Amino acid sequence: MKKYIFIVVLVIPLIIFSECKKTDEGEALAEQEFLPEIEVDQEQISGDLGLNFRILKTGSVGSSLVHKFFWVALSDMPSQEDLRLLADSIIKSVIAKKPRVYHSFTIHFFLEKDIQDGNLEGKRFAYANFLPEGSWLKVGRVPVDDYKDYRLLVTMIERYKH
Repeated sequence: MKKYIFIVVLVIPLIIFSECKKTDEGEALAEQEFLPEIEVDQEQISGDLGLNFRILKTGSVGSSLVHKFFWVALSDMPSQEDLRLLADSIIKSVIAKKPRVYHSFTIHFFLEKDIQDGNLEGKRFAYANFLPEGSWLKVGRVPVDDYKDYRLLVTMIERYKH
């Protein structure tokens, strides 16, 4: 009888310890899954364009038609042409690392001063879409084919236009 009590006293803590360790490992893996994958060399693009920016987060949606999203903060208000160059550089960088994966790209632009509270809702000043023939209706209906028929559209939000 003492043997069984001894085994139970040793085995139960081992089982509990091993289950706790599995939970910790699972939580660590779950945290890693939510780290954004940034296929962009921000320092190089910033240096090449002379724009101070940082990628806040990225995301992708879809399984066969994959859409890529970026949320980008800039320290100063750039011109529409500077935004076009930045969006183009970000998108080309992603395509170079993952060709023919994404069927559309959307980049949301924010000013650092507007998002100091961490809230991005309703604070973008511009956005860029990279779409086949410039149309959401063509996404998935036109082959990617090295994005030769894709167009980059940059839109400034009305309240930020000067």
